[in-house]
Amino acid sequence: MSRILGIDYGEKRVGLALTDKSNQMAGPLAVLNNDGFLKDKIIEIIKKHDIGKIIIGMPLNLKGHYGYQADIVTKFISDIIEPLGLPVETFDERFTSSISVELSGIAHKTARSQSKGQARKKKEKRLSGDIDKISAAILLNDYLAKNIFQK
Repeated sequence: MSRILGIDYGEKRVGLALTDKSNQMAGPLAVLNNDGFLKDKIIEIIKKHDIGKIIIGMPLNLKGHYGYQADIVTKFISDIIEPLGLPVETFDERFTSSISVELSGIAHKTARSQSKGQARKKKEKRLSGDIDKISAAILLNDYLAKNIFQK
């Protein structure tokens, strides 16, 4: 059975999550820099993990409507993801980032309490990346849960 790749798209970083082999649950996979190599990195992950479907978080506003960020994600889908030829679905990602920040809140407090300097900046950058892949995992698990209950 092919796996499902979850994507939490961001203008600086892209969080990725992956289902287990039975597509019953998902976990964080990686964070990619959103640069000129993004498409190649996604293709490599698709091949390595036998991806059969992609779920992308759609950043709707609080009323559930498309806005500026949703337009950016839609362009990413049409320019990068759809040409890959895999089935693609979007899924409402409202609140996934805030949930992942809550889950990693202890780590953020630790980063903030460190003395100023390069070490703190490095840790905060790493934690920001962790939030991106945790958000992708939350998104993908929400997608899986919704589809289990609809069957």
